[in-house]
Amino acid sequence: MRVLFYVFLFVIIAIIQAQLISVHVEGIEQSKLIGKVLKDRYVNSFVDPRMLPTQLLVPKLDCNFQLDEWGLFFNLTENDKQKARRNPWFISEKALQRATSQSNTLKERSEENLPALILEKEAGLAVPSWFNEEAYKESLTVFYKALSVMASVGEYHSVKGIRIKTGLLLDKIINDIKEKVRCHEKKTEGVSCDRQKLQVFSTHDLLMLPFLEALGIREEVLGKDLPPEFLSAVIIETMLVDGIPFVKVFYRKNPREITLRDVTDLVRNCPPKKEYCPVDLFTSCCSEFLTTDPKGECYPETSDENTIQWAMTPLSWLLAAIAIFLLVVLIIMTYLVIRYKNQSVVTIKKFSLEN
Repeated sequence: MRVLFYVFLFVIIAIIQAQLISVHVEGIEQSKLIGKVLKDRYVNSFVDPRMLPTQLLVPKLDCNFQLDEWGLFFNLTENDKQKARRNPWFISEKALQRATSQSNTLKERSEENLPALILEKEAGLAVPSWFNEEAYKESLTVFYKALSVMASVGEYHSVKGIRIKTGLLLDKIINDIKEKVRCHEKKTEGVSCDRQKLQVFSTHDLLMLPFLEALGIREEVLGKDLPPEFLSAVIIETMLVDGIPFVKVFYRKNPREITLRDVTDLVRNCPPKKEYCPVDLFTSCCSEFLTTDPKGECYPETSDENTIQWAMTPLSWLLAAIAIFLLVVLIIMTYLVIRYKNQSVVTIKKFSLEN
C-alpha cells in the first residue's frame, strides 16, 4: 500500500539572464499545461481542491552570490571586484564573452544579446538570419556557461557557491521530510500531519542549476553544458510504502511535456535501478551543500575581525608601570590608614581607663 504525504515542487517561471518572462500566447498555454499536469496529479487525490492554506506553502526565494571564489576563474582587478560587488552580473558577462570567443559560430557575435535571441526563437518570433539552427544550439551552450559561473556549476564548480545559493532550501526540504516521517510514525491522536504537505517554490534557471547539481542529476536530466528550459520542474514526493518511508524524484524537462521523468535512481546515494529511494539515503545525499546561514557563508566572521590583537609599545609599558605603581601606593596608603585608625582607638581606650 502506497500513501503519499509530502510533495515539494520546484518550477522555473522565468529565465533570469534575459530578464524576460514568456508572456506570449504559447507561453501562457505552456503555463496552463503544467498547471493541468499538477492538478491531475495532486488535486483531489492529495490536496483539497479548495487549496487550503494549511495544506500549501508557496514562498519566495532569494539568491545569494559569492565574490571570493570568482577570482579563481577570472583575473579580477580591484576595479572589477568593485563592479562585481555592485552588480554580480558583471561576472556573468565576462563568462558570456569568454564562452562566445571560444565558439566557432558566435565568436564574432560577442555584443549580441544571445539569451534574448534564444527566447525569441523558441517563441517563434523573428530573429536575424545569421541566427540559424546551428547558431541556436551553440548559443544554448554559451548561455549555459554564462549561467554556470553564477550558479557555481560545470567548469565553475564550487561547493561553497552551491551551498550559498541552494543550501538553505535543501536544508529545509530534508528537515521537512524528516519531520513528516516522524509525524506519520508517531501517529499521535489529534495531531494532523497534513500541514503544508504540498510546497511549491517558483524559481529561475540560475537556482535550478545548483539545485540539480546538489542532487547529483544535472547532466543526466539536462545534458552536457545545457541550461534548464522554461517551466522545467523538479518534484520530490515522500510516501509510505507498506509502512516504510520512501522518496521519489521526478523531472519535467520542457514546457510541452505532460509526463514526468522518474529520476529517483539517479539521485546521489539512492540505489540504482530501484523504484524508490529510502528516506535515510535521500536525506544523506547533499550534506556538503547544506547550510542554515547562507549570508554567513557569504560574509564569514574571521578571528581577526572578532579578536583585538594587543601589541605592547614603549608607551604601553610606561602606562602599565604607572598603573602598577599607583596600585601599590594605594595598597600602602590603605594599610597605613587602617593601622593608624586602630592605634587611635587603642590610645583613646587607654586614656579613658587611666581617667
